[in-house]
Amino acid sequence: FTTLNRYAMPLIRYRTNDLGAFDSDNCPCGSFLKSIKSVLGRIDNRVLLNDNQFLYLRELDELIFSYKEVLDYKAYISQKNELVLEVETHCFEGFNSRNIEIKTRLENYLHNKFQLEKDLELLILVKKHGFQALNSMGKRMILNYRGG
Repeated sequence: FTTLNRYAMPLIRYRTNDLGAFDSDNCPCGSFLKSIKSVLGRIDNRVLLNDNQFLYLRELDELIFSYKEVLDYKAYISQKNELVLEVETHCFEGFNSRNIEIKTRLENYLHNKFQLEKDLELLILVKKHGFQALNSMGKRMILNYRGG
């Protein structure tokens, strides 16, 4: 039910699958109404790695898009329990050193955050730019092809 009859503030409800939390602090404007802290991402833009521990697409974005050569990427967990990143770059030649650097940084991140070592293999496939980069969290997801 959406009401448009409230003066100055209609309440419009819709499902976004955004993941967020209410702020327990009072609003600086003095309002007594609840406010949202921040949106952490989309519910379907995460994948379960350990017991109640999730890897979010935004975490991968921060690491992978820090490299200017990267145009876009796709991420998924394979049936063999591998985190596969298909990275698209405009400079295919010479990207091998970046590939190793990205893999090392991501392995360190996964180890530090999830204490993962050999539970999850990491595979990075580099592709030459051949189609339009999506660069939108609304269009990209971490897919999970593991059974169960």
